[in-house]
Amino acid sequence: MPWASPNGPPGTDSKEASHKLRESNGISWTADGRWPARRFVALTTICFLVLPYWVCWEQMANMVPLYYDTSVDRAVFGDEIPAAALQALSPIFTVLLLPFFSARWARQAKSGSEQSTAVKLSIGAAFNGLCWLVFALTADWTHVSDPAHGSTKCSLFWPVLGNLLYTIGHIHVGPVGLSLVTRCAPPGSEALAVGLWYFFGGVSGPVAGMFGGFYALWTPVWFFGGLAALAMTSSLIF
Repeated sequence: MPWASPNGPPGTDSKEASHKLRESNGISWTADGRWPARRFVALTTICFLVLPYWVCWEQMANMVPLYYDTSVDRAVFGDEIPAAALQALSPIFTVLLLPFFSARWARQAKSGSEQSTAVKLSIGAAFNGLCWLVFALTADWTHVSDPAHGSTKCSLFWPVLGNLLYTIGHIHVGPVGLSLVTRCAPPGSEALAVGLWYFFGGVSGPVAGMFGGFYALWTPVWFFGGLAALAMTSSLIF
């Protein structure tokens, strides 16, 4: 493999490199730093198991803006908020909440009470499921092709709450999962592990697009309910 060298990483003594490779992250690697097949399979499996979560995550930028446009009462103090402006909710919550969770996890790590990576991933997928459950319980029961569709709109409060849950979920999955694959990668191969993580994130785009096609076939209630079920199933897998 191109990143493997019998003499270890460039600029290091072979014995020193061999020792470092064997001790890295508490994982035993081959002396030349090559990926053991089972470790590669494990990393691939981790990235694959997160795929259902990514499919659900992508819908916030896929079909949800259409839902905002037709089925949400966006009137605030007599003015109507553009549907596209609601896409800023999750980034705003991320900026506000990420420092809190980072500090919280740092304190837990010092006290030895930090949750495992698997638990964090499971919590993240569960919060994503709760987000879609909020959308499902407050969505329009009529089909998108029904002339009456959009005549009954939900309060703006519910999409805001859904985005809050959605953001908490992503904070537990996105950076945590990325940290996991980099920790599990052998020295010098972290970039390959990160690429594997983002590869499955990229694969989720077309899959999410195909799933989004059901929005035109189902009612919003069933569509968001399906996303909630998929996300909750992903949580149980972790």
